[in-house]
Amino acid sequence: MFLNKKGAEQIWWKLMTLLIAIVVLMVAVRIFFPGVLGVGDDIRGQFRSVQTDSDGDGFRDFQDDCPCTYGDLGNSGCPSDYELLEKAADQDSYNSDTECGKTNTDQSEVDVSSFEGGFEHYRSIEIFGDDDNGEVLGAGTGEIAQACVGMVGRECHSEDNDCDVDEFSYPKNSDYCLIMASEDDGILDPHDCGQASFGSGAIISQSGVASIKEYMVRGSYLSIDDEADPEGLFSWRWESSSEYGSLICSSGFWFGCKDGQEGRSLEVSGKNYVCNSGEWVKS
Repeated sequence: MFLNKKGAEQIWWKLMTLLIAIVVLMVAVRIFFPGVLGVGDDIRGQFRSVQTDSDGDGFRDFQDDCPCTYGDLGNSGCPSDYELLEKAADQDSYNSDTECGKTNTDQSEVDVSSFEGGFEHYRSIEIFGDDDNGEVLGAGTGEIAQACVGMVGRECHSEDNDCDVDEFSYPKNSDYCLIMASEDDGILDPHDCGQASFGSGAIISQSGVASIKEYMVRGSYLSIDDEADPEGLFSWRWESSSEYGSLICSSGFWFGCKDGQEGRSLEVSGKNYVCNSGEWVKS
């Protein structure tokens, strides 16, 4: 049966009305029920949590009486000589968010006073922007979203929690500094997250935007869900803020040079850098 022109137009308008209704519904859900569209990420996060075995003894954390200490299968995952007190102490050291890491993680293991100059230091940085399909082509600019004393996505919530459910690699001891990229996908699509490492000597100034791509360790980009968009943010030009000061990477930490720290120095890979007017300057 063939449709006449009027019938075809009616079907076309019905389809358009249906499409508009769907878009309106999606926008409403995104605005009034923001968690709904992130359910998939939450489920993946919960599944990974259930599968986690922090001490590698064959017992998943949720069923291991000693989740942070390698133990025997015959003793519910605890060493054979562990009694109730030892088991309780091990369980107390476990945190569902950081597993067997302390809430303030690696950063707490480093005394800021042990570094020359006593500069504030951060384990990771977050950058945030919209770079769908690389459309900005490295032309974007922005100010870092935050510098975290621990790990962005673990100790510090990322933008819209984009990086919080992905189990990234957070190296405990590393010569490289981490930057997490949270990429804005707009109203209807959950944001993406990616991670990259940066070598010692990388600087993010607070006085103006500049490229960070040259400092990025080749092949270090990682996205748990193979999301390509966040990688484009590493081609943008970035700057720090007065809250953190100019940032320089050294031995796995970002060190901040703020106004008021004039003349203080820091050794980075055998080279001396001086904090001068809130900026790092190689002396």
